[in-house]
Amino acid sequence: AIESTQGQTQDLFRVGTSSNATLPTTTDASYFSVSAYGNTTITGKVLNPTLAGSYATSTYGIAVRGDYAYVVKRDGGATNVHFVIFDVSDPANPVVVSTAVNQGTAYSDLRSGIAVEGNFAYVGNFGSGFISVYDISKPKSPQWVAELSNGNLARIMDMKIRGKYLYASTYDGDGIAIVDISNPYLPVFVTEFEPGGQRIINMFDISGNYLYAPDALLDSLLIIDITNPASPVLLDEFQPGGLNGNLNGVTSVAVQGKLAYILGNNLLSVVDVSDPYNPVLVKQTGSGILNTSLDIKLSGRYAYIGNLSASAAHGLTIFDLASS
Repeated sequence: AIESTQGQTQDLFRVGTSSNATLPTTTDASYFSVSAYGNTTITGKVLNPTLAGSYATSTYGIAVRGDYAYVVKRDGGATNVHFVIFDVSDPANPVVVSTAVNQGTAYSDLRSGIAVEGNFAYVGNFGSGFISVYDISKPKSPQWVAELSNGNLARIMDMKIRGKYLYASTYDGDGIAIVDISNPYLPVFVTEFEPGGQRIINMFDISGNYLYAPDALLDSLLIIDITNPASPVLLDEFQPGGLNGNLNGVTSVAVQGKLAYILGNNLLSVVDVSDPYNPVLVKQTGSGILNTSLDIKLSGRYAYIGNLSASAAHGLTIFDLASS
């Protein structure tokens, strides 16, 4: 909502529709209105999402900021990988603005993981243990500025930034690696959180002081306190149904408010994490269209789920979370 101190006694303006059929309720046909006091309300549904534009390439990681999309992509062989910046101001016609200069050891086999913070992009590596740093203050001429090499960073799956720290899930490391990026030109490895035993942690999420990590191998959700990034603490491992239990091989999690939305094979689980020591399974939605789904992102009342299989009929699935 946008608040103001306008003194009008009538609505400032209202945009309506001729039909109520597509709205969550039939009490008000307005999609967008501004009240007498400047309160802005938007109502409606994402009914028929359509493809706005595309660019033919193999993509291993993407981050979007403003009019630019930062993409780790591959053309051809495994070593022919590029960090590319697209201008997406016109979604129907994404345009390549620049390709990052080939520098740094990690560049030869970049495969996945990218995070953007301020004027810097951090690009992960699925082969060896590297994170490359690029200055993207000038999108048309990104500059490689640093590289962190550490065995604990081998085979990065996902990366998130919170404050001055970067968190990376590592396939080989069986945990979460933590890097101090307060100086982007000199990133420093801090520690790796290892919950013990063999793990497969793919797409995780951070909310407040907690990191939520799905373990596909043990079919569980790890809730980790990262108040002190140098010494993360495991608060709980949520595993309903035990090993190979009720979460169906979790691959990704996204947290919004007190709820965690956990993506598994053919299954979306909703878990109340308001008490991090005692998460509670709220509901589950089973659907064949979630087969081989890998990642979930939230925006408002909708969950956007990406499918790993290029041949899948539902490469992007959207769920309405209003009833959660």
